[in-house]
Amino acid sequence: MAVNQIVFTVIAPRVPNSVVTFAYTLEGALVQIGFNADATPAFKLNSKLEAPLQITYEKGKIPAEFSGMIAANCLVKDISEFDFSYENFATLYAYKVGDLKKQKKLLAALNFEETILAFAFIPRYKAYLNRTGVAQLYLERYLLQRRWENTLPQ
Repeated sequence: MAVNQIVFTVIAPRVPNSVVTFAYTLEGALVQIGFNADATPAFKLNSKLEAPLQITYEKGKIPAEFSGMIAANCLVKDISEFDFSYENFATLYAYKVGDLKKQKKLLAALNFEETILAFAFIPRYKAYLNRTGVAQLYLERYLLQRRWENTLPQ
């Protein structure tokens, strides 16, 4: 993600392991569409067809141009100012045990869209742990096993 860009992520409820990012100039023109490696071909096609080419951006609000995606129950987030650093990831994961260098390397190896999924899955993973009493993995294992790609039982 480049500096001085407005970036939104969209996750579709029926395709939970697929994420698309839309990057815009500060003037609201679309400059980039990105997908995680596991995004389905249908999700990619639909995202490209539905991509707003121009948006009217107001900080803190999702532009009206995303209303179709929101109506389809997609999760749309403005991540322009989100901190995707290792430090923030480790704080959110809240289990700082294991090989720090390896953890940083594993997180850095993810592409931007995979990083978004890894961050976004942590609250669901922790809720699952609280509900079941299963022990939390070391952060390194969470990254190695790509746990955000798992389907958790309700």
